[in-house]
Amino acid sequence: MGYHILKTCIKYILFIIFLISLVGNAHANTDQLVHYNWTADNGNTIIDNSGHGNNGINNGTTTFTLPTGGTARHFNGQSRITIPNDDQLAFTDPHITFGVFFRYNSSNPAGNTYLVSRGNTAFRISIDHTNSMLTYSVYADGHTIHARSGTRIQPNKDYEAIVTYDGSHAQLYLNGLANGLGVDYAAAALGPSYITENWTIGSSSDNTYGLNGTVYAFHLYNRTLNSSEILDLYAKDLRSIQHLRPGGIALSWDDSGHIQSCYRYLEIFQKYNATCTINVNAISTRAEAARELEELDALHSAGWEIALHGYNHKDSVRFLSNNTPATWLDQEIFPNIVEITRYGYPVYSFAYPYSSRNAVTDASIAPYFRTIRTRTPTLVNGNINETTEAYYNWDDTQLLYGVEIDDQAVGASLPSIENGIDYAIKTGSVLVLFGHAITPNVTGPYQVSTARLESILNYTCQNGGVFYRMGDLGNSSWKQVPRFSNVTANFTVSKNRIFAGENVTFTDYSKNHTTGLLDFGDNSPASSVTNVTHTYITWYLHI
Repeated sequence: MGYHILKTCIKYILFIIFLISLVGNAHANTDQLVHYNWTADNGNTIIDNSGHGNNGINNGTTTFTLPTGGTARHFNGQSRITIPNDDQLAFTDPHITFGVFFRYNSSNPAGNTYLVSRGNTAFRISIDHTNSMLTYSVYADGHTIHARSGTRIQPNKDYEAIVTYDGSHAQLYLNGLANGLGVDYAAAALGPSYITENWTIGSSSDNTYGLNGTVYAFHLYNRTLNSSEILDLYAKDLRSIQHLRPGGIALSWDDSGHIQSCYRYLEIFQKYNATCTINVNAISTRAEAARELEELDALHSAGWEIALHGYNHKDSVRFLSNNTPATWLDQEIFPNIVEITRYGYPVYSFAYPYSSRNAVTDASIAPYFRTIRTRTPTLVNGNINETTEAYYNWDDTQLLYGVEIDDQAVGASLPSIENGIDYAIKTGSVLVLFGHAITPNVTGPYQVSTARLESILNYTCQNGGVFYRMGDLGNSSWKQVPRFSNVTANFTVSKNRIFAGENVTFTDYSKNHTTGLLDFGDNSPASSVTNVTHTYITWYLHI
């Protein structure tokens, strides 16, 4: 009896030891093997903050202090950091996550810049300067798995590039979001030949293709992080280099014809303390100008921004195919500015009609607006939260890309919008959205249902998001050009009392302006000629 009891106890003890070993192994597999953020470095010894002791060796990089009090390292194209190989780093289980938080400058070589590597082609994240794409590779079962980013990157901007491999799929994440489709390749083990080589930060393993720029952090895991963990990692790293503002959305509405629907459903916006931007065309020439001006006043009083959408709603690129940029400004932009400022609304932002733009139009209107908006060219993988262009990151970018939220807009599903809002809130960025008419029942394109609108506003509000206007974003150093900042309108008329059929002459004594717009007050078309004679059809009394 005693023997059997002892035997049973031994079995239980061995089983418990086995479970403990499994837990211990699982814990080891989830550990971060290397984490550098430069805060505890000692001379040329780069201290590993993961706790695993995988310290690096500095070769010529220098540190500088960030506004947050954190530390970054500058790489000069010849400098690098080496992580000596050891048993911990020689793991072969086909699960890995590695990446770097960086900024590169415009003095990098014309070909490639290596951000991190192990072996020149085995494990790598690099910049291909011929197309401004990130390239990456993973080495498994003696095969190099490689791909590139789905979007271009730019110098003098911050990016966190993370690569994962789970034994069957390699994926790049850029600023916390999956970027590109990745590569499918099944493998049983990492390597094998790479496992004796060191990791290198800031250049290739043979010390070529060096980085001119900054590295804020480096990460290496012996497991595959999931998408939520990668987003959390990016948000944490982002907070280490900058003081984040509250994240949220900037929602704008296009066309003068939709002023009424914004006003009609103003209570929905006010329910969530949401302010927006309404982008308008010419108002004085519209049949319902008087009513629409009253509605604009109500929206402006509720905190909305009144912005511009082209005086005649012309396609700018098509217009420039037969006209000069100066003509476009004179006919589409300046009259729009003059009219809106005449109504007492400050002008900060402009939304392209039809989202049609190019480099010429951007340069032409850049002096006159803090913020310029077009639409995102495409949604990456059909998802808003993977489309980095849709977010404003408080980096003084003037040209912003919005996502259309109309019910029938391609790709803008409500879950996709909510995921985008989540990303903006977590990273302190602003998701740029726009729509057209608001209606309870959608019957066609360019319409947003009240139910969909309320879902977006409620989701933003409930998750702590902030509602921004387009004029809150953009280029913070922009100042209104003098030609529009000190204009004084002053006209005289030849008669104070006019009978039907009589003419009256207007004489312009305005100051500091190059373009004018006369509204005669009788629902006739406004005149861009400021010294003009006008015939009134009905009698008119001027006081």
